[in-house]
Amino acid sequence: AVEAVVAALEEHGEAPGCCEQACGALRHLLHNCDANKRRLVERSGIEAVVAAMRRHPDTVALQEQGCWLIIYAAAMGSATAERVGATGAAEAVIASMRAHKSSEDLQGQGCWAIANLGGSSPGNSRRIVTSHGLETVVSAMRLHRTSLAV
Repeated sequence: AVEAVVAALEEHGEAPGCCEQACGALRHLLHNCDANKRRLVERSGIEAVVAAMRRHPDTVALQEQGCWLIIYAAAMGSATAERVGATGAAEAVIASMRAHKSSEDLQGQGCWAIANLGGSSPGNSRRIVTSHGLETVVSAMRLHRTSLAV
């Protein structure tokens, strides 16, 4: 099922609603299923997710779903987190957080994605610092200081 949804995401990548729905479907397929998380990374699914996030930066719901997928995939260990980071995932999350500062949900998911990406991968930590990810996280924390999610 993961492969079919990734194929749909790639085939209909110009349609933001289709991308959002595909990422939402992937999120449900990955939740509590390590085998599906591995499939997503191994079958270039993260690349498709990052491409969709870049292609549709104004679609908040798609950005949120993309962050969730990065959270899940980057939590699979340091080698997988490094592979996810190499797709430009950290940069996509940071760009999303900067574009949608008022979205508390997105800011929380973005912080979580950054933590998962950088927590076990020196390469991702460098990408995050270089892309001003730390400043972006601090800004989110200041703006949403009463939020437990951020």
